[in-house]
Amino acid sequence: MNNTANKAICREEDLSNEASVEQFFVDRLLKRLGWSDSQIKTKESISALNVNLGRKKIPYKPDYALSYRRKVRFVIDAKSTKEDLDDWVGQCSSYCLLINQGYKDNPVQYFVLTNGLKTQLYRWDSAEPVLTLSLSDMNKGSKAFDTFAGYLSPRSFNTTPPTELSSEKEEERIVLKQIGPSAVNKLFGSAHSYIYKHEHLSYGAAFTEFVKVIFLKMTSDKEAHECSEGYETDEGYSVPISRAKFSSQWIKKAEETTPNPVNTILFAKLVKNFEDLIAQKKKKRIFEPNEKIRLSAGTIKELVKRFEGVDLHLIEDDLNGRMFETFLNATLRGKSLGQYFTPRSIVDIAVGLSDLHVGRNISDCSQIIDACCG
Repeated sequence: MNNTANKAICREEDLSNEASVEQFFVDRLLKRLGWSDSQIKTKESISALNVNLGRKKIPYKPDYALSYRRKVRFVIDAKSTKEDLDDWVGQCSSYCLLINQGYKDNPVQYFVLTNGLKTQLYRWDSAEPVLTLSLSDMNKGSKAFDTFAGYLSPRSFNTTPPTELSSEKEEERIVLKQIGPSAVNKLFGSAHSYIYKHEHLSYGAAFTEFVKVIFLKMTSDKEAHECSEGYETDEGYSVPISRAKFSSQWIKKAEETTPNPVNTILFAKLVKNFEDLIAQKKKKRIFEPNEKIRLSAGTIKELVKRFEGVDLHLIEDDLNGRMFETFLNATLRGKSLGQYFTPRSIVDIAVGLSDLHVGRNISDCSQIIDACCG
């Protein structure tokens, strides 16, 4: 009996649009080549880069990026069966170039364009394909597939010089883990309590400083997820310390040259970026232009220690609101802020009774006024 791996990777009639090519062809191909889930980054977790398209620059990102030894080694862009793969060579090659510019060793070696029926393999800096394969070539054990796998299987990239391997082993990384809303609420509450007790601030002032720290944490997590050196593991999202600066390790290294680096480097950069966006009318003011975190360096370090391993980037916006709302209810209700939130159950009932309608156009949507929004 033939092993199922030797059978056709998928049926031609199952392939049509880009989604079907990804699901029935590329996903199975990567498994057949030996790549694990933790090594595969899909489009949702890949950063767009501004690539050259004639005289213009446009944002572009491929559908897959394959990482080995913490570096992207090749990318894949999937298209519908009716698309001409040649139309995408320049953009894909330009994307690889932009990634490689951040390294000395050009870790991205290849890119692949496929519509399922035809698959073309390119060296990252070439406009001519190294290999062109048909759907029938993608059977494990065939000469064409074995040649293809010789370029793109994980073991094909196991040729890193010993000096580089040694350097990579010494590179410190941190894993950002997602936790549930109740765990985050508990963490929020304990952090606020720590600020209140150790900095001798009012409840309101303690909360203001807490918000600055959490804003910084969320920004750090967002940047960490957008870096090319990050990848998913069974434990969480792994990134180099240099890409996740909200960490005790980063602070320790930065303190060699800069006192209180979270405040003087990270938060100062955050405020400056906000000012730039305000000037472009893309953001409304949150912090004053010269705002600082008004906490001692020791307190900031303690808060970083508590939050550094938590991933706040992928939490939905609504859930963020719920967490802050629950945190404020539990911590500050009846305190100096005078904040009183409508219970979530009452909000849900009110929304249900309103019988709201949302159409395609604004004129087809219910109009609402919150006369007591504060």
